[in-house]
Amino acid sequence: MLKTFFVSRLSKAIQKENNPEILRGLLEHTLSVLEDRDKLLEKYYKEEELRQQKILSLDDNLCVLQKRMFGKSSEKTPSTDRPKTGESKTIHTESIAPAPIDEELKSYLRSQLMKNLILMIYQKLP
Repeated sequence: MLKTFFVSRLSKAIQKENNPEILRGLLEHTLSVLEDRDKLLEKYYKEEELRQQKILSLDDNLCVLQKRMFGKSSEKTPSTDRPKTGESKTIHTESIAPAPIDEELKSYLRSQLMKNLILMIYQKLP
């Protein structure tokens, strides 16, 4: 709102101005402001283009990773299409979680953990 106020007052002042040197100075200033804006716009468009290229690159990398993780086949494939034992597995087919542990091993691990904790606490005491 303040900008429009100054623009309207400036346009009125320009209409009343008769001195050619002042009008030439205003015109030169206006042209320099327009050149600066053109440079800013050009810089913005270059940055936007680089950002779009990075987005496309990330999308390509995502597609490659998804293909590697999930393979080419869909979920509807029959079991006969599963890879043979010698073939390499995709990341998705490998187990992410460890195998279940039986109760005996759990109790042994708990006792070892307790021993280690007691030793750590004992070593920190003065």
